[in-house]
Amino acid sequence: MGPMPAARNGRGLARVGAALGVWLGLAAGCASAPAASAPPRRAVGEIRGGGRDTTRPAVVALLWRTSQQCSGTLIAPEVVLLAAHCVHALETVNLHVFFGDAVDGPGTTLDVAEYREHPAYDPTRFLVNDIALIRLSAPAPVPPVALALPGVGPERGAVVRLAGFGVTESATAARGEKKSGLARVSSTGALTFVVSPVEGEEGAVALSGDSGGPVLLSSDGAEVLVGVLDTTTSSIFGSFTNGAARVDAYRADFIDPFVAGAAASTPPPPPLPVGCADVGDDGRCEADVLYYCDGGAVQRTDCGALGQTCTVYTGTVSGCVAASRSSAVCADLGAAGRCDGSVLSWCQDDVIHEIDCGARGLMCGWREEVAASDCLDPPAETPFACAVDEYACVDGTTCIPITALCNGGTPDCPDGDDELGCGP
Repeated sequence: MGPMPAARNGRGLARVGAALGVWLGLAAGCASAPAASAPPRRAVGEIRGGGRDTTRPAVVALLWRTSQQCSGTLIAPEVVLLAAHCVHALETVNLHVFFGDAVDGPGTTLDVAEYREHPAYDPTRFLVNDIALIRLSAPAPVPPVALALPGVGPERGAVVRLAGFGVTESATAARGEKKSGLARVSSTGALTFVVSPVEGEEGAVALSGDSGGPVLLSSDGAEVLVGVLDTTTSSIFGSFTNGAARVDAYRADFIDPFVAGAAASTPPPPPLPVGCADVGDDGRCEADVLYYCDGGAVQRTDCGALGQTCTVYTGTVSGCVAASRSSAVCADLGAAGRCDGSVLSWCQDDVIHEIDCGARGLMCGWREEVAASDCLDPPAETPFACAVDEYACVDGTTCIPITALCNGGTPDCPDGDDELGCGP
């Protein structure tokens, strides 16, 4: 790891030690720090300190289309636990979960079938009940981590491990590498707890880019998931602490019921080929499931879940292909995409993707948080109302002057209600 950089937006791991006195936010386009007299407290991500982690396969990256947004933890074969603000108001069609050590390296990407925010999560109240669950489109290729027992949270003074993906502080470091480091529990509450970095090379603090990542506690030689990272606080002196949601506090009424339901609703995936020799260098399709070799291991992608078809598209090479494929059009369209009426179009890997937002009861528009076109909730309808000196006709769309009521002339309202019940 390199020296502590100047404050900036980004994701990753950096060394703890120098004073920043500024919060680094999770999402793209984060705001700069407020005045030093009010230490900022916001959504978190990037882990500073520690080192690269290749031994925790259940720590995953959440992707929005192809961009890494957050981290999470596999807690059941088809369930990922993370922070609610990572998925709030996003369409599942744009969300994917990556299993591997670096998002630009070998790994497996699964689609998000559904997600559920905690029912008491309120984005207008700062990160209250900031916890969510994802059901994957297929069982994950790695084993899940164990959860803290209900009602058994981390004790003050316990040493825990923070983990997540993100850009490091070095300009030359790879984006989206999994990293981890150590912190110590400094205080606990009924639903949350706070950690601060331990001293030394392994001391780490989550800052910008890995919200939803795990807080792991070693117990009897194995790690259990005790928290979900969601906040960072910095002091005017440059020290940092992280807030996390307590996993044990949400198990009985939220996590466990969702896991049980996901297990009942997820069908088993087609069996994996035995080895790379069975797949070959060009990959192969089984129905709409693509199998290929990467890093000496068989990988699996469900093309059907992406709204695509698994087919041989260049010579003998198999892959997931959409209905339209054109590099020239993609160069014009770009990953940010565009809206044609209610239809959203964007390019990914030289493939044009299209979604009819209108068919989903949504509208196509620009989402500032991700700087791209997306399917959005339609604006709330403005209730019909007339001015104080006007009469609202029963058709619900017409206003007439109040002086036109019962004036004995031709009705002004389409249904003639302005001349009804006027008396002799």
